[in-house]
Amino acid sequence: MEQGIVALRQRGLMRQSRLDAAASYVRAIRSLGPGILEADACELWSETYFSLSTGVIVGTEGPHWVPQTVTIRKLEEQPFVTDVKTYPPPAFCNR
Repeated sequence: MEQGIVALRQRGLMRQSRLDAAASYVRAIRSLGPGILEADACELWSETYFSLSTGVIVGTEGPHWVPQTVTIRKLEEQPFVTDVKTYPPPAFCNR
């Protein structure tokens, strides 16, 4: 991620990423055993690019789906995200 930020700055740009939480959804949830859940989630993201020198919008991308499987484990009586796998869209995102 840091290299991406440096590359944008070298081009005089800043990127703002936005999650559309209202359109994003959980496709499926599975129990993998005691204290372990796996969820297939579909997040809808878009990006806006700004000029660092003027603050003017110079481009946009998206919206696009980011399909992912999230593993949640119960550790010390608290839920923790222990793994996230992303996939090329659309994968299981079909809305």
